[in-house]
Amino acid sequence: MNIFERGLEIKAAAFDVLKDAVETGQNGIAVSSGDDVLFDQHAAMGFRARDILGIKALIEIDGSVDTLHNFRGSGGISAAPHCVTAHCGLPGVCLLSKRRYLLVALIAILSVVPLFVLNAAGSDKGPPRTGWMKQFTVNEEPGPAPEVKFTNGAGEKITLSDFKGRVVLVNFWATWCAPCVKEMPSLDKLQAKLGGDDFQVVAVNEDRGGAKIAGPFLKKLGTPNLAIFVDDKMKLMRALKVRGMPTSFLLNREGGVVGKLAGIAEWDTPEAVSLISYYTK
Repeated sequence: MNIFERGLEIKAAAFDVLKDAVETGQNGIAVSSGDDVLFDQHAAMGFRARDILGIKALIEIDGSVDTLHNFRGSGGISAAPHCVTAHCGLPGVCLLSKRRYLLVALIAILSVVPLFVLNAAGSDKGPPRTGWMKQFTVNEEPGPAPEVKFTNGAGEKITLSDFKGRVVLVNFWATWCAPCVKEMPSLDKLQAKLGGDDFQVVAVNEDRGGAKIAGPFLKKLGTPNLAIFVDDKMKLMRALKVRGMPTSFLLNREGGVVGKLAGIAEWDTPEAVSLISYYTK
Protein backbone atom coordinates (compact mmCIF):
# COMPACT_ATOMS: atom_id res chain seq x y z
CA MET A 1 0.00 0.00 0.00
CA ASN A 2 1.27 3.41 -0.88
CA ILE A 3 1.14 5.44 2.33
CA PHE A 4 1.15 8.70 0.36
CA GLU A 5 -2.01 7.71 -1.54
CA ARG A 6 -3.65 6.79 1.78
CA GLY A 7 -2.83 10.23 3.14
CA LEU A 8 -4.30 11.95 0.13
CA GLU A 9 -7.54 9.95 0.53
CA ILE A 10 -7.84 11.04 4.16
CA LYS A 11 -7.29 14.67 3.19
CA ALA A 12 -9.91 14.43 0.38
CA ALA A 13 -12.44 12.96 2.79
CA ALA A 14 -11.79 15.78 5.22
CA PHE A 15 -12.49 18.35 2.50
CA ASP A 16 -15.76 16.56 1.66
CA VAL A 17 -16.88 16.86 5.28
CA LEU A 18 -15.86 20.51 5.32
CA LYS A 19 -17.87 21.15 2.14
CA ASP A 20 -20.96 19.58 3.72
CA ALA A 21 -20.56 21.78 6.79
CA VAL A 22 -20.27 24.90 4.63
CA GLU A 23 -23.37 23.93 2.63
CA THR A 24 -25.30 23.35 5.86
CA GLY A 25 -24.37 26.80 7.06
CA GLN A 26 -25.38 28.38 3.78
CA ASN A 27 -28.71 26.61 3.88
CA GLY A 28 -29.34 27.82 7.40
CA ILE A 29 -28.56 31.41 6.45
CA ALA A 30 -30.78 31.16 3.38
CA VAL A 31 -33.77 29.92 5.36
CA SER A 32 -33.37 32.29 8.30
CA SER A 33 -33.09 35.30 6.00
CA GLY A 34 -36.06 34.32 3.86
CA ASP A 35 -38.22 32.45 6.35
CA ASP A 36 -41.68 33.90 6.77
CA VAL A 37 -44.78 31.69 6.61
CA LEU A 38 -46.95 34.75 6.00
CA PHE A 39 -45.52 35.12 2.49
CA ASP A 40 -46.69 31.90 0.78
CA GLN A 41 -43.99 29.74 2.40
CA HIS A 42 -44.22 26.28 3.89
CA ALA A 43 -45.84 26.38 7.33
CA ALA A 44 -43.35 23.84 8.76
CA MET A 45 -40.30 26.03 8.14
CA GLY A 46 -38.24 27.28 11.04
CA PHE A 47 -34.99 29.15 11.55
CA ARG A 48 -32.70 26.10 11.41
CA ALA A 49 -31.38 24.17 8.44
CA ARG A 50 -32.97 20.89 9.59
CA ASP A 51 -36.37 22.61 9.70
CA ILE A 52 -36.38 23.50 6.01
CA LEU A 53 -39.25 21.10 5.39
CA GLY A 54 -41.16 19.17 7.99
CA ILE A 55 -42.69 15.75 7.51
CA LYS A 56 -45.48 16.28 5.04
CA ALA A 57 -47.48 14.21 2.57
CA LEU A 58 -46.85 14.54 -1.13
CA ILE A 59 -47.86 17.91 -2.53
CA GLU A 60 -49.36 18.26 -5.97
CA ILE A 61 -47.35 19.98 -8.67
CA ASP A 62 -46.81 23.70 -8.07
CA GLY A 63 -48.80 23.59 -4.84
CA SER A 64 -46.59 25.57 -2.40
CA VAL A 65 -43.36 23.63 -3.10
CA ASP A 66 -41.21 24.06 -6.18
CA THR A 67 -41.13 20.60 -7.78
CA LEU A 68 -37.81 21.42 -9.46
CA HIS A 69 -36.14 20.95 -6.07
CA ASN A 70 -36.88 17.21 -6.33
CA PHE A 71 -34.17 16.95 -8.96
CA ARG A 72 -31.53 19.11 -7.28
CA GLY A 73 -29.16 18.57 -4.40
CA SER A 74 -28.70 21.20 -1.76
CA GLY A 75 -25.44 22.53 -3.18
CA GLY A 76 -25.80 25.68 -1.08
CA ILE A 77 -29.44 26.16 -2.14
CA SER A 78 -32.06 25.31 0.46
CA ALA A 79 -34.91 23.09 -0.66
CA ALA A 80 -37.46 25.67 0.42
CA PRO A 81 -40.90 26.60 -0.95
CA HIS A 82 -41.58 29.31 -3.53
CA CYS A 83 -40.62 32.94 -3.00
CA VAL A 84 -37.64 32.38 -0.66
CA THR A 85 -34.58 34.53 -1.18
CA ALA A 86 -32.27 31.52 -1.56
CA HIS A 87 -33.76 30.49 -4.92
CA CYS A 88 -31.92 31.30 -8.09
CA GLY A 89 -33.81 32.61 -11.10
CA LEU A 90 -35.78 29.91 -12.90
CA PRO A 91 -38.30 30.35 -15.72
CA GLY A 92 -41.86 30.20 -14.45
CA VAL A 93 -40.95 30.30 -10.76
CA CYS A 94 -41.95 33.16 -8.46
CA LEU A 95 -38.80 34.62 -6.93
CA LEU A 96 -39.85 37.36 -4.51
CA SER A 97 -38.07 38.05 -1.26
CA LYS A 98 -39.68 39.81 1.69
CA ARG A 99 -37.90 42.99 0.66
CA ARG A 100 -39.30 42.69 -2.85
CA TYR A 101 -42.77 42.01 -1.45
CA LEU A 102 -42.56 45.30 0.43
CA LEU A 103 -41.31 47.07 -2.69
CA VAL A 104 -44.19 45.70 -4.79
CA ALA A 105 -46.67 46.69 -2.08
CA LEU A 106 -45.19 50.20 -1.92
CA ILE A 107 -45.41 50.60 -5.69
CA ALA A 108 -49.04 49.46 -5.63
CA ILE A 109 -49.89 51.97 -2.89
CA LEU A 110 -48.13 54.82 -4.68
CA SER A 111 -49.98 54.00 -7.89
CA VAL A 112 -53.34 54.23 -6.11
CA VAL A 113 -52.64 57.43 -4.13
CA PRO A 114 -52.85 59.74 -7.21
CA LEU A 115 -56.33 58.36 -7.93
CA PHE A 116 -57.51 59.35 -4.45
CA VAL A 117 -55.93 62.78 -4.89
CA LEU A 118 -57.64 63.28 -8.24
CA ASN A 119 -60.97 62.12 -6.85
CA ALA A 120 -60.64 64.45 -3.90
CA ALA A 121 -59.67 67.35 -6.15
CA GLY A 122 -62.45 66.61 -8.59
CA SER A 123 -65.13 65.94 -6.02
CA ASP A 124 -67.99 68.48 -6.01
CA LYS A 125 -68.62 70.00 -2.59
CA GLY A 126 -71.66 71.88 -3.82
CA PRO A 127 -72.26 75.60 -4.31
CA PRO A 128 -70.49 78.05 -1.99
CA ARG A 129 -72.83 79.40 0.67
CA THR A 130 -71.36 82.14 2.80
CA GLY A 131 -72.56 85.50 4.08
CA TRP A 132 -76.04 86.31 2.76
CA MET A 133 -76.10 83.01 0.90
CA LYS A 134 -76.04 80.91 4.08
CA GLN A 135 -79.85 81.11 3.91
CA PHE A 136 -79.84 79.45 0.49
CA THR A 137 -81.12 75.86 0.69
CA VAL A 138 -79.99 73.41 -1.96
CA ASN A 139 -82.33 70.75 -3.34
CA GLU A 140 -80.75 67.30 -3.40
CA GLU A 141 -82.46 66.60 -6.71
CA PRO A 142 -83.41 69.63 -8.84
CA GLY A 143 -87.11 69.34 -9.61
CA PRO A 144 -88.72 70.80 -12.73
CA ALA A 145 -90.15 74.29 -12.50
CA PRO A 146 -93.96 74.42 -12.77
CA GLU A 147 -95.40 75.08 -16.22
CA VAL A 148 -97.53 77.98 -15.00
CA LYS A 149 -98.03 80.98 -17.27
CA PHE A 150 -97.25 84.54 -16.18
CA THR A 151 -96.97 87.82 -18.06
CA ASN A 152 -93.92 89.74 -19.28
CA GLY A 153 -93.64 93.51 -19.78
CA ALA A 154 -95.00 93.23 -23.33
CA GLY A 155 -98.16 91.53 -22.10
CA GLU A 156 -97.16 88.10 -23.48
CA LYS A 157 -97.87 84.85 -21.65
CA ILE A 158 -94.70 82.94 -20.89
CA THR A 159 -93.47 80.14 -18.63
CA LEU A 160 -90.17 79.52 -16.87
CA SER A 161 -89.28 76.93 -19.50
CA ASP A 162 -88.87 79.82 -21.94
CA PHE A 163 -85.65 80.68 -20.11
CA LYS A 164 -84.02 77.27 -20.56
CA GLY A 165 -80.36 77.54 -21.50
CA ARG A 166 -79.79 80.23 -18.88
CA VAL A 167 -79.48 80.13 -15.11
CA VAL A 168 -82.48 82.05 -13.74
CA LEU A 169 -83.07 83.76 -10.41
CA VAL A 170 -86.83 83.98 -9.91
CA ASN A 171 -87.71 86.58 -7.27
CA PHE A 172 -91.20 87.22 -5.94
CA TRP A 173 -91.88 90.78 -4.77
CA ALA A 174 -94.57 93.44 -4.28
CA THR A 175 -94.56 97.22 -3.92
CA TRP A 176 -96.20 96.96 -0.49
CA CYS A 177 -93.49 94.55 0.80
CA ALA A 178 -90.81 96.67 2.53
CA PRO A 179 -88.09 93.94 2.54
CA CYS A 180 -88.81 93.33 -1.15
CA VAL A 181 -88.34 96.99 -2.01
CA LYS A 182 -85.10 97.09 -0.06
CA GLU A 183 -83.82 94.09 -1.98
CA MET A 184 -84.66 95.35 -5.49
CA PRO A 185 -81.58 97.57 -6.04
CA SER A 186 -79.21 94.64 -5.34
CA LEU A 187 -81.14 92.47 -7.83
CA ASP A 188 -80.82 95.26 -10.39
CA LYS A 189 -77.05 95.39 -9.85
CA LEU A 190 -76.81 91.60 -10.10
CA GLN A 191 -78.62 91.67 -13.44
CA ALA A 192 -76.29 94.43 -14.65
CA LYS A 193 -73.25 92.39 -13.63
CA LEU A 194 -74.20 88.87 -14.77
CA GLY A 195 -77.26 89.31 -17.00
CA GLY A 196 -77.00 87.99 -20.55
CA ASP A 197 -76.97 84.67 -22.38
CA ASP A 198 -75.95 82.77 -19.23
CA PHE A 199 -78.05 84.42 -16.55
CA GLN A 200 -81.33 86.28 -16.04
CA VAL A 201 -83.07 87.85 -13.05
CA VAL A 202 -86.82 87.31 -13.31
CA ALA A 203 -88.44 89.56 -10.70
CA VAL A 204 -92.12 88.55 -10.60
CA ASN A 205 -94.47 91.17 -9.20
CA GLU A 206 -97.47 90.15 -7.06
CA ASP A 207 -99.40 93.44 -6.97
CA ARG A 208 -103.06 93.26 -7.99
CA GLY A 209 -102.60 96.19 -10.36
CA GLY A 210 -99.94 94.25 -12.28
CA ALA A 211 -97.68 96.09 -14.71
CA LYS A 212 -99.56 99.36 -14.22
CA ILE A 213 -98.30 99.44 -10.64
CA ALA A 214 -94.98 97.62 -10.99
CA GLY A 215 -93.67 99.55 -14.03
CA PRO A 216 -93.80 103.08 -12.62
CA PHE A 217 -92.60 101.83 -9.25
CA LEU A 218 -89.42 100.24 -10.66
CA LYS A 219 -88.76 103.36 -12.73
CA LYS A 220 -89.07 105.54 -9.66
CA LEU A 221 -86.89 103.14 -7.66
CA GLY A 222 -84.13 103.42 -10.25
CA THR A 223 -83.73 99.80 -11.34
CA PRO A 224 -83.41 100.02 -15.14
CA ASN A 225 -81.91 96.54 -15.54
CA LEU A 226 -84.93 94.70 -14.14
CA ALA A 227 -87.60 93.68 -16.63
CA ILE A 228 -91.26 93.63 -15.62
CA PHE A 229 -92.94 90.28 -14.96
CA VAL A 230 -96.38 89.90 -13.42
CA ASP A 231 -97.90 86.82 -11.75
CA ASP A 232 -101.55 86.51 -12.73
CA LYS A 233 -103.60 85.87 -9.58
CA MET A 234 -100.48 84.56 -7.79
CA LYS A 235 -100.62 81.27 -9.72
CA LEU A 236 -96.85 80.87 -10.12
CA MET A 237 -96.18 81.82 -6.51
CA ARG A 238 -98.68 79.21 -5.30
CA ALA A 239 -97.29 76.55 -7.64
CA LEU A 240 -93.87 77.06 -6.06
CA LYS A 241 -95.45 77.05 -2.57
CA VAL A 242 -94.13 80.46 -1.58
CA ARG A 243 -95.09 81.26 2.02
CA GLY A 244 -93.85 84.83 2.18
CA MET A 245 -91.98 87.56 0.33
CA PRO A 246 -89.36 88.15 -0.70
CA THR A 247 -88.52 84.60 -1.79
CA SER A 248 -86.11 83.68 -4.55
CA PHE A 249 -85.63 80.43 -6.49
CA LEU A 250 -82.59 79.50 -8.56
CA LEU A 251 -83.08 77.46 -11.73
CA ASN A 252 -80.32 75.70 -13.65
CA ARG A 253 -79.91 75.75 -17.42
CA GLU A 254 -82.21 72.75 -17.79
CA GLY A 255 -85.03 74.51 -15.95
CA GLY A 256 -84.65 72.54 -12.73
CA VAL A 257 -85.10 74.26 -9.35
CA VAL A 258 -81.75 73.80 -7.60
CA GLY A 259 -82.62 75.74 -4.44
CA LYS A 260 -84.26 78.73 -2.84
CA LEU A 261 -83.66 81.57 -0.43
CA ALA A 262 -86.58 82.71 1.75
CA GLY A 263 -86.19 86.26 3.00
CA ILE A 264 -84.16 89.31 2.10
CA ALA A 265 -80.63 89.11 0.72
CA GLU A 266 -78.03 91.37 -0.82
CA TRP A 267 -77.75 89.87 -4.30
CA ASP A 268 -74.89 91.98 -5.59
CA THR A 269 -72.43 90.75 -2.94
CA PRO A 270 -69.42 88.54 -3.82
CA GLU A 271 -70.99 85.54 -2.10
CA ALA A 272 -74.14 85.85 -4.20
CA VAL A 273 -72.09 86.17 -7.39
CA SER A 274 -70.05 83.11 -6.39
CA LEU A 275 -73.21 81.09 -5.78
CA ILE A 276 -74.69 81.92 -9.17
CA SER A 277 -71.34 81.50 -10.95
CA TYR A 278 -71.20 77.95 -9.61
CA TYR A 279 -74.22 77.13 -11.79
CA THR A 280 -73.28 79.23 -14.80
CA LYS A 281 -69.77 77.81 -15.20
